[in-house]
Amino acid sequence: MIKLENLVFHLKYMLFALFTINILVGCASKGQLTLMPTPIIYQDSTIDPFAHLASQHKTVKSQIFYATNRALTDTSDTISYGNILDPVLHVGKATIRTAIPGGP
Repeated sequence: MIKLENLVFHLKYMLFALFTINILVGCASKGQLTLMPTPIIYQDSTIDPFAHLASQHKTVKSQIFYATNRALTDTSDTISYGNILDPVLHVGKATIRTAIPGGP
C-alpha cells in the first residue's frame, strides 16, 4: 500500500521534473537567424542617403516616459538621478534628441 507522504513526494518530484524540462525546451534555440545583407550601394559608404536633407531635418526630438527607483541627486537646476536606490518610484517625461551623422 502506498503511503500518502510517498505519493505527495513523487507527485512533487514529477511536477518539478516536468517544469524543468519545459523550461529547458522552451529556451532552446531554433538555429541561427540570418538577416538580409546590406544593400550594395550602402556597403562602401560612398552614397549618403541623407545628403538631400536640410540640417534642421537631420535631427529628431522625441519624448519618452521613464520610471526609476534611483534617488535624486542634489542639483537645483536639473533633475538627475544617482546610483543610490530609493524606496520611492520616480516617474517623468524626458525629451531626447537623436541625430543623423553629419547633422547638427
